Amino acid sequence: MILVREGDETICTHPHHEVFSTTEARDILHSLLANHPHLNSIASAYRSLSQGMLSLSRNSDFLITRETKCVYVAQKEYATVDPSLVDVIGTDGQGGCVGVVMRNPKSGLISVAHVDFPKVVDKGLNRMLSSLLMDEESENEIVDVHIINGHNEAPREESETRTEGISYEICVKIIEFLCKSTKRFNMKTLHTLNRNTSYDKQGNSQPMFSGFLVETASGLIFPGWFDNATICPDSVVRKARLNTALFCPATWEDDRLLDTYDTRSDKFVITPCPWDMNFVKSREARQKLPDREIINNSFTTPVSEKDVSFYATLIRSLYGVLRSVRIMGRPYSERSFDRECDFFIKHPDWKETFPAGQPRIFIRGIDGSWTRSYIEHPQISKRRTAS
Repeated sequence: MILVREGDETICTHPHHEVFSTTEARDILHSLLANHPHLNSIASAYRSLSQGMLSLSRNSDFLITRETKCVYVAQKEYATVDPSLVDVIGTDGQGGCVGVVMRNPKSGLISVAHVDFPKVVDKGLNRMLSSLLMDEESENEIVDVHIINGHNEAPREESETRTEGISYEICVKIIEFLCKSTKRFNMKTLHTLNRNTSYDKQGNSQPMFSGFLVETASGLIFPGWFDNATICPDSVVRKARLNTALFCPATWEDDRLLDTYDTRSDKFVITPCPWDMNFVKSREARQKLPDREIINNSFTTPVSEKDVSFYATLIRSLYGVLRSVRIMGRPYSERSFDRECDFFIKHPDWKETFPAGQPRIFIRGIDGSWTRSYIEHPQISKRRTAS
């Protein structure tokens, strides 16, 4: 059930339905975007905020101290945090992906997901809810929900009458999930699709904001992004795990979000993701792609033959293919074409990365840095005892 509340007053209700069609979900989404002044006002206020960078450096627009505890959620991940342990949680590099924030107002627990495909919504949001409502008393709590970023991929001249793209499909699926659930959800923020769409000179759509930060003590949300220091820990393996989840369906369930963080212990617990030799061979083959194929897979507009070699070299040496940039989020200059594949070529056996099939555990230091722990995680110990 979706509620729209202003203070303590409920101004709109979209009731629970066990049987719910995609068409009905689309209608409710369009209604929430078009017919609710309260949600429009919140979205306008959000758009007026300047985008800050969460950084441990002194050159940051969004300066934090090294004592500030943050949790970064990457693509296809979710994490639930306790405000007594974590100050800031967020994600970035969304592009067409959509951010979902759920908060239990009673406990203060906050869960954030970086949703990249509609098929992960049902299992992913159910797991978020389970982590927020951990006892019988909390089962009847109204859960605050924020749907953040993503954009409308329709051309500018058609954007008022047409909505399309992966963000739209994800948002429809989220609305469908919320309406089918027996839980009550207070729609706090709906800043997505046309509300988060801008256009370049050619009229191509792009997201206005592609990341956000949640201040856990207050539940307030700000547009923002993370620098390299704050996307830790284990960013290389987390990127590899994402590639496996996206491109190695033979060894991975692709309809769920990735486990990343343990709420109670404030530890990153990077769960294993197996890959097979066929996947490794596909990464090797990708390194050997001819320039023209790299360009065809990277650009949506034609590139002349005389420019193919130049752009292919640029992609290989500086940014990696653009599809990789879209997958991984932001265009870091160190993401070369080869580096994306090198990890799997150097580590063909996934058990080298996840010995004995155990997760990789990282403990937060006093200075905010993360250190790998080789002590078995309690959840793994329980599984061994049970078996």
